Amino acid sequence: MAMKSQINSAKERTSQKLHSQLKVVFHMAKNDIPGHQFSGMTDLLRAVGAPDFETDDGIYRHSESLCDMERALEGVIMRELDEKLKSSELIGIIIYETVSITVENKLIVYAKIQNKGKIETSFLGNYNLHSGTAQCIYEKVAEVLRGTGVEFSKVMGLGSDGASVMTGKRAGVGALLKRDSPFLIQVHCNAHQAALAAVDAANAVSQ
Repeated sequence: MAMKSQINSAKERTSQKLHSQLKVVFHMAKNDIPGHQFSGMTDLLRAVGAPDFETDDGIYRHSESLCDMERALEGVIMRELDEKLKSSELIGIIIYETVSITVENKLIVYAKIQNKGKIETSFLGNYNLHSGTAQCIYEKVAEVLRGTGVEFSKVMGLGSDGASVMTGKRAGVGALLKRDSPFLIQVHCNAHQAALAAVDAANAVSQ
């Protein structure tokens, strides 16, 4: 019985230390702190006397361990987001086409959802695109929605940068989405509108 008690106690201490490390990793992710700072963060916690960081025992410092913790947190967050998406009666999506540092087409997707009477905007992902055509963007959006179990009929809003590939009346992304959700409303991003207005204003003055 004494041996079993010691084993259980050791497991509990290990679990608590891992839980504390996950909190550190979560804090770093939320505040855009790079992964290589993890060791420094744990050293700081040890210096200020945080009980779960008093020794190096049970502290995961390898980069792969950090990635594993990040993936575990991502899995929990995405499962919670999937549940919110499924429970929301109406959904809006915000999409923006961009390129990576290697000039690959990317699509950033956000979802605007109702959660317990409040409106939330959640990041769904930054996805690879084969091309920047409206059809390709539409297919990627459809893939993302299917992956989260969201019905097209619940998608009531589309926010975009206002480019013709997004807002074209006949073959834009919005037009393609309206085939699945006839009551969808398109919104031109305020920030992009302001940027276009600023360019027009600058061109309208001589100096």
